[in-house]
Amino acid sequence: MNKEQIISRYLSSLDIDNEISDIEDITKLIEAHLRTFPFSSLKVLLKEDISLELKDIYENIVVRKRGGYCYEHNKLLYEVLNYLGFAVEYYLARVINNTDSMVPQTHRFTILNFDDKRYLIDVGIGFRSPNAPIKFGKELTSCYLGNYCIKEFDDKTFAMQLIQNDKPFIVT
Repeated sequence: MNKEQIISRYLSSLDIDNEISDIEDITKLIEAHLRTFPFSSLKVLLKEDISLELKDIYENIVVRKRGGYCYEHNKLLYEVLNYLGFAVEYYLARVINNTDSMVPQTHRFTILNFDDKRYLIDVGIGFRSPNAPIKFGKELTSCYLGNYCIKEFDDKTFAMQLIQNDKPFIVT
């Protein structure tokens, strides 16, 4: 199965058959992905190999419906957006979960550059995955768990924060 077939079948599994051309369409794609495909770290806990080949990710998440780890979910969505012509980049991150300890970079997410704006997309952080692209800047993005924002630091790094009950929770 080639990339075009995988992406076509992925979109079909989400009942998305219209052209994806703007942030609203990408938000619908993210919502459908999160609603349909669960996060699972079971393979990590069982010390099973995790393939990052697109065909294997598709088989595991979409066909077998086994759920997937952050690398799998975020690579799948990255490949879809890239194939559809969006300017995307992927990065490694730390899952902080409001701790002060320096944890290793064991997480992957996507940056979308669209209409001269940057957005963070992360469908692989489990129940804290935002159901919309999070725009860089000072404005909050409203999602089902609360409001998300990107906090940028002087050293050019940043963190995705979830604001609940007026208190920030640093996710990644």
